[in-house]
Amino acid sequence: MNFKNNTFVPLSYFLLMFSCFKKIVITIIVSCSVSVAFCQSATYAAIDEYAANLPSTPLPILADKLTQPYADTTEKVRAIFRWVTAHIEYDKAAFHDDSIYKNFWKPNNKKSQAWNDSLYNAKIVSYVFTNKKAICDGYSRVFRYLCEQAGIRAMKIDGFLRTASNPIGQEITGANHSWNAVYINHQWNLLDPTRAAGYTDARVTKYTFDFKDFYFFTSPSLLAFSHYPTDTKWLLTAEPFSKKDFSNQPIIYRAFAQEKIQYYTPKNGLLKSTMDTLFFTLTLPISSPSSSFVIVPQGMTTIPANYPIQYTQTGNNVQLWYVPTSTNPATIIVLMNNNALLQYKIQ
Repeated sequence: MNFKNNTFVPLSYFLLMFSCFKKIVITIIVSCSVSVAFCQSATYAAIDEYAANLPSTPLPILADKLTQPYADTTEKVRAIFRWVTAHIEYDKAAFHDDSIYKNFWKPNNKKSQAWNDSLYNAKIVSYVFTNKKAICDGYSRVFRYLCEQAGIRAMKIDGFLRTASNPIGQEITGANHSWNAVYINHQWNLLDPTRAAGYTDARVTKYTFDFKDFYFFTSPSLLAFSHYPTDTKWLLTAEPFSKKDFSNQPIIYRAFAQEKIQYYTPKNGLLKSTMDTLFFTLTLPISSPSSSFVIVPQGMTTIPANYPIQYTQTGNNVQLWYVPTSTNPATIIVLMNNNALLQYKIQ
């Protein structure tokens, strides 16, 4: 039995670890019902098709072309978001050579900082639109520009993106990502056009368009799993949390988003090796008797036929357990239907 280890980004800070009689209990809530993203895709299907197939038009009138058919502001934003994610490819060359963007910064010392910033922004937007390529900074600038041209208040947010290449517990030292927020009906909504558009291979030499609805109006508590802004007011979460808490989360894989996991604990991805047994409890919105669950050590790509499948399922509640030993690897992975969901580190 093989399982898929499609690396995704950490998606949650909702984790809580507690011990009792040398046991850790972990609660994970998974959505196995019709996914929110699927419902969104169905709702916006006509808008998505229109935006994705809209021929290239001069930048000054693109926003009007995209939004004119719609009266609702959310629909306007969706059209802009879908155009950007369907037409802008990740700029692999700029990822490896940041001078491509840095060369746009040629400030005029006789002008104000705001004037120079505006000129720099205009140069990047024009470059991205002309070449249909961008890194995250360019994606977020073009999205903001189109929203502003349509009369929609939008912000570019800079911060930290955490992926499986960032070890659990190791803080990211420099801002490495940009995303957006739009203001609709007296409320800020978060979006990430870069992550929604597609993905690269590990060496960032090949790009694949693969739209992910998850990053459109993502719940702040969910986006905070993987995104941490330099200005923490843009967390938009009910309760703030530290960058250290952000770095201590477990690693999240692609299947986590595909399965639409909504909530899980513990907050800390670092588990104590002194515990006799690690317990994992998953709560599903509906019973899913056909699903399978298992916890394996990192590095195991094929599950042996005699591997202990240690879980029970009663209704919509699933409990798994794992017994750490001195010979176990320091990292374990929670699987659902043979797809990697979560990675924890045992200390």
